[in-house]
Amino acid sequence: MTVCGAVQRPGVQEIELGTSLDTVLRHAGGRSDDLRALLIGGFHGTWIPAAALPAVTLDDEGLAWHGGSLAAGVIVALDAAACPVQEVAQTMAWLESQSAHQCGPCTNGLQAIAGALAAVAAGHDDGHGLARIERWAGLVVRRGACRLPDGAVRFLRSALEVFPVEFAEHAQRGRCRACARPLTLSVPDAFTTAAA
Repeated sequence: MTVCGAVQRPGVQEIELGTSLDTVLRHAGGRSDDLRALLIGGFHGTWIPAAALPAVTLDDEGLAWHGGSLAAGVIVALDAAACPVQEVAQTMAWLESQSAHQCGPCTNGLQAIAGALAAVAAGHDDGHGLARIERWAGLVVRRGACRLPDGAVRFLRSALEVFPVEFAEHAQRGRCRACARPLTLSVPDAFTTAAA
């Protein structure tokens, strides 16, 4: 597994299946009480809240309870002081930009979702953005020519489930203080969005 983000010793670790995520985090020099959540499986993965980490094991069965899997073998620790809305908006915009734009779910679906998410993150929501994002996400799944839309929607829906308060606050009030912090989820340096 590659363990990175809010840990003191990021890098590749050989981890025995069945190990608790809390133990994985400690091996990398992180602590669950300093975190908001872990992203398991990379940009097509799922979020697991920090409070759940001691009870979740690193195997398909343990992760399945949270809708996750080992997938790409990447674990990203999100600091408690980070803004998950900003992180998710930037990542979704990047995922949308990586599309071949050859089928409707990417050309129309991911583009619309990323745009609405950027508006929510920036506080330019009309009061219906989150509902539209949820509805559009349901229309995208299993309709693409590849798995990009499915993975992007899995990542997004997991974030909406784990961080509902943060998304609602951004939709109502706009950017928070944590939005000024450097992002934990890395996308190429040359890529920026309106949400950033």
